[in-house]
Amino acid sequence: PPRVSVLVPCYNSAELLDAALRSVAAQTFRDFEMIVVDDGSTDGTPLVLAEWERRGVRVLRQANRGPSAARNNGVRAARGELLAFLDSDDLWRRTYREEIVAVFDERPDVGLVAPAFQTMHADGRPTRRLVGKKSPGPLYTTRTLLQGDVGTIINPVIRRELFLAVGGYDETLRSGEDCDLWLRLSCAAPMRHLPRPLMLYRQHPGNISRDVLAEKYFKPGESSLEQLYGRVARALASVEKPELRAEWGQKFLT
Repeated sequence: PPRVSVLVPCYNSAELLDAALRSVAAQTFRDFEMIVVDDGSTDGTPLVLAEWERRGVRVLRQANRGPSAARNNGVRAARGELLAFLDSDDLWRRTYREEIVAVFDERPDVGLVAPAFQTMHADGRPTRRLVGKKSPGPLYTTRTLLQGDVGTIINPVIRRELFLAVGGYDETLRSGEDCDLWLRLSCAAPMRHLPRPLMLYRQHPGNISRDVLAEKYFKPGESSLEQLYGRVARALASVEKPELRAEWGQKFLT
């Protein structure tokens, strides 16, 4: 199987999707598969995907159920050890996968790697704004996420085994689903930040600020942590392999 599975959920993304997929195809790290999940698009997205499907990209189609369901659907089809997520309106720099895979090779204990990113205007022109981890040091923790770092993680790479163990994206959430997942993952394994801006994040009216979501959904306090540990415990209960459930449980809940 490929080392990395690239997962791109999309919905009515005809104008921007091709550029995102070209940034995936142009990567220097070549041991990967690309899976695009069309979340019930009603514009020209299927025509864009038909061309990429002819090039060998796997395309999954589903009724509109939201980005969490689309990402989880892609993960179920993925074969790679590492899951690399990319939103259909953002772009990777050419060494994105290469530099992030190197971190996983150096740190087998790390479960998630997220680089800094540069913002761009809706028309694709880069701005001068760089966004990275707010707290000092290279590691995200539950505490630093609750204190403001949760909004600085966009399109990370996650170990597939860890993603499945904590239950994946919560499909009941229509916004804030990524922040929720980062917090659950932080209870489970070290999460590493790369200070190099390896991604371009598109700012347009369809986007909701991660910082706003962090402030709205995740405020510091004991109750937030208690809820997170409860979510992890419930996710572990659904892990099918008893030996894996015991191994991860020992790491998560002690």
